[in-house]
Amino acid sequence: MVTPAERDAALDPRVLGRLGITDLESGLAVARGALSLVWEGGKVALGGGPDLYLVHVMVAGLLARAQGFHKGAVAAIEADNPYAAFTLLRAYAENVAALFYVRDKPQTISKFVGDPNSPGVKPGVLTNYAKKHGGGFAAIYEQLSQYAHPASRSVLASQDIVEHEEGTRLVWKSAPQFGSELDRLMACAWTFELAEAHGALLRDFGTGLLPTPVTAGRVATPSAGGPIPASGGG
Repeated sequence: MVTPAERDAALDPRVLGRLGITDLESGLAVARGALSLVWEGGKVALGGGPDLYLVHVMVAGLLARAQGFHKGAVAAIEADNPYAAFTLLRAYAENVAALFYVRDKPQTISKFVGDPNSPGVKPGVLTNYAKKHGGGFAAIYEQLSQYAHPASRSVLASQDIVEHEEGTRLVWKSAPQFGSELDRLMACAWTFELAEAHGALLRDFGTGLLPTPVTAGRVATPSAGGPIPASGGG
């Protein structure tokens, strides 16, 4: 059976020093504060003018998803629930992959805002593209998948090997808890890094993609409380 020390050995704690994370309190503060990076990017992406285009609809939806995943992940970390935290962070990472994909392939925007029952773009296509072109995405996503799936790192998180005078004992807890303090701090760091990635990608939309000839079909002029028509160019 893998010990907590062996599980921790696969993690790279250098990011903790870069972010100033030394304990749970500082980690949660960094993770919570990182949501502002998402919103600052969102303001750039959505603040271009009075008209609403399909790309605005897509970005607004991904921005709402990002907020939900971010806040949910922070709450799960605080509650010592790794299963919820890492599953939400994996979904948060897939949101990054969607932004990355559509930034480079704006002709696919209509697949993200069309009929909910239509095929759309498969998550595997998004994540494989991000792994290939997205710098450190592959490493983070791989770690998150190990936690989110019913694999060894996730299954053994609730168990520990304790040495006693009488011998080695296996300690198991049915209540969720992180396998180690390092796991919990890394979850805080990954929350920050995913928020940072969202902010950068959203700014790219605001400075280079809104609108392009592909996405120039106007959907509506927003009004307070008014619904957004579902049809439009793209």
